[in-house]
Amino acid sequence: MNKQKRTKQYENGFTIMELMIVLGIIALIMGVIVVPRLIGSSENAKIQIAKTQMNQVMGAYELWSLNTRKTCPESVTSIMKSSGSQPEETDPWGQNYRIVCDPSILSNGKRFGLMSVGPDGQPDTDDDIKTWE
Repeated sequence: MNKQKRTKQYENGFTIMELMIVLGIIALIMGVIVVPRLIGSSENAKIQIAKTQMNQVMGAYELWSLNTRKTCPESVTSIMKSSGSQPEETDPWGQNYRIVCDPSILSNGKRFGLMSVGPDGQPDTDDDIKTWE
């Protein structure tokens, strides 16, 4: 009778091995499904930050252009200082923003544009971020 009570007592719970297997399956699901989505969200956030920073510089460019009567600035810093803003010369990937003043590249008759080479750090690729497109 004593043996029957002990056997029933152990049948009610999970073994450590069963719990380890379940935790392993959960970790596998997290690694395959959740982590890649989080990494993709991080890149999208960086792209949005770059676009926001570039829009701020574009707005400050108008003031800079009126004050200096020039059309092509030497640097992003010179534009931002004229508006009293903190200059941000680099994009979220650590690359300098590129100033473009060539009307043959810019569209809609614009005189000034900014470009980030994007996540891959290479110019003239699909992930470049341009203010004129």
